[in-house]
Amino acid sequence: MKRKGLVTKETFGLIMRRYAQCRKTKEAIETFKKMEKFGMKNELSDYNRLIDTLSKTRHVQEAQQVFDEMKKKKRFMPDVKTYSILLEGWGEERNLEMV
Repeated sequence: MKRKGLVTKETFGLIMRRYAQCRKTKEAIETFKKMEKFGMKNELSDYNRLIDTLSKTRHVQEAQQVFDEMKKKKRFMPDVKTYSILLEGWGEERNLEMV
């Protein structure tokens, strides 16, 4: 599959979303990390997709952890979209302290 190009970032996004919907956040994050093994470099948009997926499936704490890790490792600087995703997620959780 790796050589034929059958697996794309969209494929990984779909798998991450399905795991998150089944409350398997650990597997969703592991799937994200496996993208590099398939020759796909993680970009800011990929982090945003994972954070968005986790937030929309009511796993905002895990989304916050991914965000914090991203900033800590200084791989990417969060953009307006990243912050908007988190703000919306915490707002849905009714956690005004985190917003």
